[in-house]
Amino acid sequence: MKKEIKRNGFTLIELLVVVLIIGILSAVALPKYQKAVEKSRLSEVRIMAKALRQAYQVCVLEEGNPSACQYENFQEKIMKNNLPGQTSSNCYGGVETCFKTSNWEYQNGDTSSTFYAYRKIGNSIAYYFEIFYTDGDSMCYPEDDMDACDKICGGYECSLD
Repeated sequence: MKKEIKRNGFTLIELLVVVLIIGILSAVALPKYQKAVEKSRLSEVRIMAKALRQAYQVCVLEEGNPSACQYENFQEKIMKNNLPGQTSSNCYGGVETCFKTSNWEYQNGDTSSTFYAYRKIGNSIAYYFEIFYTDGDSMCYPEDDMDACDKICGGYECSLD
């Protein structure tokens, strides 16, 4: 008569297989998770773009002249009153004034109808959006992460609506 041996644990092979399966699943899931998190951070820019576009339209109606609401006037009349971030003088690219949140830095654009939203990761800029506040169109430009715009927008033109 044979004695049955009781097993009280897992064999090394069984543990290695479980670890391998967990590793494969995490390798597949982590990039998708990171992409989803980054896309969710775009919701802040979408909200800001919509608010600034509406503020620009109100300014034009009040002033009766679009140029009164553009360039540095856009910074003073619209961005200053409609962005919830903190005003800072330590801005990307040496710009005099910008508005910062935990993930983004907003600056007046260099044309009459744009502003920029820079995505900060640590102390560097990964990518940024040039947003036209007159119609809401936007362009994505990579800075450090060359694939960022492709991952988030599928290319350089990106609809934030």
